[in-house]
Amino acid sequence: MLIIEAKGIKKSFSGSAILKGVDLKVRKGEIYTLFGPNGAGKTTLIRILATLSKPDSGELQLFGTSLKDDREYIRSRLGFVAHDKYLYNDLTAKENLDL
Repeated sequence: MLIIEAKGIKKSFSGSAILKGVDLKVRKGEIYTLFGPNGAGKTTLIRILATLSKPDSGELQLFGTSLKDDREYIRSRLGFVAHDKYLYNDLTAKENLDL
């Protein structure tokens, strides 16, 4: 089963092409790592895969569902683990998890 299928993902900022047609297939159980220098587009691609940003063009399916068809379903299945804790000290542990 394909978890991620990206075809021709493009993204530009201020006229500068950041992603120039990214194709990516990730199957259930596979692990991928993105490597590259600063400005290579790693964060931009992750933001698109996390549905936080829209590509300028291309097709994206997550969990077999097109981003265009059911963005909320896709978002309900996503998780993110960062290298730094992003917790709000004024919230309880449960409130941080809910957020």
